[in-house]
Amino acid sequence: MRVTKQKELIYDTVMNSCDHPTAETVFERVRKQLPKVSLGTVYRNLAILAENGDIKRIVVPNLPDRFDKTVAHHSHFYCRKCGKVFDVDFDNVQQLIDDASEKLGVITENIDVIFAGICKDCINKD
Repeated sequence: MRVTKQKELIYDTVMNSCDHPTAETVFERVRKQLPKVSLGTVYRNLAILAENGDIKRIVVPNLPDRFDKTVAHHSHFYCRKCGKVFDVDFDNVQQLIDDASEKLGVITENIDVIFAGICKDCINKD
């Protein structure tokens, strides 16, 4: 597959982001360096990068997808109040995958767990 300047910049933008950006956020950041890039190009390339396993797509129900530079198995927390998404790491995620696969008699290739609620920053503000 061809690596274009746009795709490389989109990938680099996600890899340099710690905030799990949406496609529109990636678009805004990329546009600062490449003003003529289109939103469609950003969406298309994010989809390709996620399909190839270069980045992780985080599906938050009823909200725009987010993108993550960390592709290893891990979970996320979504704050309903401020909208922040951050990593939640558990040592036993692989064990959960293995147990589910064994119990169901399937091969589990991926697991996406999203915790939702109110983050401690928002709790402390109230």
